[in-house]
Amino acid sequence: MLFSPMPSKALRRAETSDASGLTFGDVCDRYLIEYLGKIDMPDGPRWTGQHVRPRTAEDGWYHLNITRKVVVPAGNGQHVCLERKPFAAVSTLDVRTVQAERRPHGPVGCNRLMARLRHLFNWSIEEGMIDRTPFKRGDVSLVKLDTNAEKERTRRLQPGERARLLQH
Repeated sequence: MLFSPMPSKALRRAETSDASGLTFGDVCDRYLIEYLGKIDMPDGPRWTGQHVRPRTAEDGWYHLNITRKVVVPAGNGQHVCLERKPFAAVSTLDVRTVQAERRPHGPVGCNRLMARLRHLFNWSIEEGMIDRTPFKRGDVSLVKLDTNAEKERTRRLQPGERARLLQH
């Protein structure tokens, strides 16, 4: 029998079918390792490229590190870093707080961060950690991206660009 360092998907799902003990930061750590393929090295993280390209994984790591630090309401007038909030308790208000915090830094970057966050929640549903996402209620989207932020571009190729593109 071959030994696999990563437990099977069914075993992982059985181990974590209840996210009540996991914080948002715990789930981010699992997502970084299991989906984005993070490997900690002495000189910094490396990426396996199993599900996404290394550059995409690096962007996801950046987005999740930003998201973890956002301060969100915790009830009774208290606030907490999203990283420490129980994952199952993350609400639409928390996601909108992250969105409002990032919007001043640029609408395109905010859209990318929100898309990564939405994927994290969808992935956690697939993994059996939660059964709903704060982005939707039924078929209704509760958190929307700025659709006017990203414009299609057209331009003419510069001399020599066509040949370089055809080489790949």
